[in-house]
Amino acid sequence: MSTPRARKRPGPAGGIRDENRKRRIAALLDACLRLFLRHGLELVTIDDITASARMAKGGFYRYFDDKDALVRALFAPLAERIEDAFARCSQQLAAARSIEAIAGSYMTLANDLAALVLERPEVVRLYLQESRGAAAGPRRPVSRLNARILELSIGVTRVAIERRLMRPFSAEIVTLAVIGASEALIHAHLAGDATAPADGVAPALIDLFLHGVASK
Repeated sequence: MSTPRARKRPGPAGGIRDENRKRRIAALLDACLRLFLRHGLELVTIDDITASARMAKGGFYRYFDDKDALVRALFAPLAERIEDAFARCSQQLAAARSIEAIAGSYMTLANDLAALVLERPEVVRLYLQESRGAAAGPRRPVSRLNARILELSIGVTRVAIERRLMRPFSAEIVTLAVIGASEALIHAHLAGDATAPADGVAPALIDLFLHGVASK
């Protein structure tokens, strides 16, 4: 994964020049996020981003090779947190011995992902906005993240099916149904269109899902 260029870090870590570098990178990431949300990943140019960040265009290339690298850096913290959330869910599923324990594992995952939505709502909104588009140009990092989320989700579903705690439905179909419902609910929440309290959505969705696929 391409990140801001480590070889360009000026001075010792934590020094004044290094802190200035971090501030400039943060300014570029903040500027591109605002513009991407408004205009989409494809239409925004590096000139647009540097103008919004009040930075010379040459400054951009001190930290990023191109717009794709900027998009990867923007989504890197989100991707890392998602990996951690699914790893924790998988560990709990491995120890689950009942449908109640499975529900607890999925609730842990839901809580971890809900915390991420609350902490990075604009990045999550951009992901939802761009993840269904063609995997081309600067949208490629988003498409790869989307594919990775699907892979991780299918993985935790298969664990429960293989241990006969769920009925033997297609893990892909079950997972796509849950992801579709979850993303629709998250989008409604971020857009201010949700009709149900945010803290009650995940338990209700998990309960509905497990009652539909639980092994009898």
